[in-house]
Amino acid sequence: MDLQRALGDGFASACARRRAARALGELVRRMHDAGVDQDDLAPNNFLWRAGCEPPMLAIDFERTRLRTRVSERARAASLAKLARHCAGESAPSRMRFLLAYSRGDRAEARRRWRDVETEARALLVRDVRRWTRTATRRGRRFEPIELTTPAERWCGWARRSADRALLEAALGSGARHESVWMRELGALSSRRAAAAWGVAQALHQRGACPEPLALLRSKRRAVVLWARPAASAPLDRDLALAARSALVVWMDRLHAIGVSLRRDAALAALAGSLDGRRVGLLDPLAVELDPLAAGGRARARARVQHLLADHAGPPGARG
Repeated sequence: MDLQRALGDGFASACARRRAARALGELVRRMHDAGVDQDDLAPNNFLWRAGCEPPMLAIDFERTRLRTRVSERARAASLAKLARHCAGESAPSRMRFLLAYSRGDRAEARRRWRDVETEARALLVRDVRRWTRTATRRGRRFEPIELTTPAERWCGWARRSADRALLEAALGSGARHESVWMRELGALSSRRAAAAWGVAQALHQRGACPEPLALLRSKRRAVVLWARPAASAPLDRDLALAARSALVVWMDRLHAIGVSLRRDAALAALAGSLDGRRVGLLDPLAVELDPLAAGGRARARARVQHLLADHAGPPGARG
């Protein structure tokens, strides 16, 4: 199966995940050294073959250029595009990949870590702009939408795959709907709402939030509707305390790609537990895109401490 599906389903053991990180690093390095510049590195472009040799193969070369030499800038950009699909992966996992890419040279791996994070932050800013343009136009995946409930008329944008009846039911039942999270955003201009919709799409691409179904505005307020996975729960203080270290890992990964969260950010445990990949952001307005500021585990730990002190569950998203 492709690596994206394998990571999503979960490997049988931590040992298998470590082997996959090393195999991916080694394969990408061989590609770059051979002059293969893949412009869209993503987990679904690699085939994981547990128990086979070699254990991983590249399977998609649609956006590939053959060069005499892949420059350092192109390598950093390529690795950053791969990193954007791996929000939630721990720092040891990311370093394991870079060590394999650097052939065991720790000095080179640390240098590439810094280069990738710098490029990843700039890439996120560009991606948000691109998603804002794409997701607010009628197209293959998105469409403008108008809905009417007994209390209000709504307009905004939605994924084409979203069920309109489900969206109307969620608006009618508020935050109590069993399969949709609803987050109140207050009154927003159309420009501000479009920017929030673009942020939601970019962070969903990185695995940092649930699937955004729609962002809708009425005369009085705006709301964002998220697909709510089974067994999800609001991230209240008790749940965050029980998994403090995993939450630090998750926020550290967000900082690495240029995302800071305000103290009042609404979060959820998407699968009833926090293992570093199952935390979800429910408030795109609580995001600060900071392509220049350094992240780091200390900063993530401070953010989590603030959350534990102040946060009592996601407002407007209580199950």
